[in-house]
Amino acid sequence: MRIILRDENCQKELMQRGYTKVPLLSDAETTNVLNRIHQLNSDNKFNPDGSQDFGTTLHITHLDKDLSYRKSATNLLYTTFLPYLEKHLVDYKFLAGNLFVKPPGKGELGIHQNWHFTDNLDDITLSLWCPLVDVDETNGTIQVVEGSHRILPEIPNPFCKPYFSDFIESLVKNHSKPISLKAGECLIFDDSLLHWSGVNNSSSPRYVVQGLFIPAEAVSVLYYLNQNHPQKQFEMFEISSDSFVEERFIDLMGNPEKLKRLGFVENKNRLITEEEFLQLLRKSNKDRKRIQSSESATKPKHSVFLERIKSFFRHKVL
Repeated sequence: MRIILRDENCQKELMQRGYTKVPLLSDAETTNVLNRIHQLNSDNKFNPDGSQDFGTTLHITHLDKDLSYRKSATNLLYTTFLPYLEKHLVDYKFLAGNLFVKPPGKGELGIHQNWHFTDNLDDITLSLWCPLVDVDETNGTIQVVEGSHRILPEIPNPFCKPYFSDFIESLVKNHSKPISLKAGECLIFDDSLLHWSGVNNSSSPRYVVQGLFIPAEAVSVLYYLNQNHPQKQFEMFEISSDSFVEERFIDLMGNPEKLKRLGFVENKNRLITEEEFLQLLRKSNKDRKRIQSSESATKPKHSVFLERIKSFFRHKVL
């Protein structure tokens, strides 16, 4: 089993639950990052009205149309997380980042897995999700389905329904839990963990910085479901950190032709029932506990589309 986090207890929590908490930014650092964000000029002024970007009312850096803003925001995110990369992670690298801003009364995000961005589907890719204000259910904190990571060989993609499509409402209502965090605390989670967030019902914007991290030796790729392929397989395209800045990610997902082709992988995505989900969840939890108790950890070697997107951003989860 790969060592991902330097703290042994955090490593165990990540493997068993799919997430763990760590202290990250000091009060002074949190204030500094917020001040720098307020100096940025996004295309939608951090307050999307839902008329563009497939109906989302949550500001997301990768969706913003202003290239100069995306460059400035990404530089801020990179410099924010960089001092803590070696402190918390073992042989991981920064791939991309997002600034999430939920205006008051807005910002619901439907249940989903983050997209996978390495050529090895067994890689564990991570998100570091750090609020710059205290977060709880009141202002739309992240909610997770504990233990839901790595239970199916799913390649999350807007071109096909997620495996849990037939029981989204019960999944959210019965199996998710909100994660409260203080400003500057950080949630580190496996990108395959099911998660979502509700509306910001407070009177102030909710600010979160997110970094996407992949194994240091990994090749970063974009998976595109090629509808013209006889078996409708996923085609891999080489993608870099710069790609997330130079192009809006949503545009790359719809038309990755300008990227380098790397070949095809089998599409194993499928729909399952809630009963099967619960069975897989129980089995996955048992397997992780068994592996942790019987194996010693070793360090790694060094180094149709629009409607699906609309559903992703606008799906009512409550």
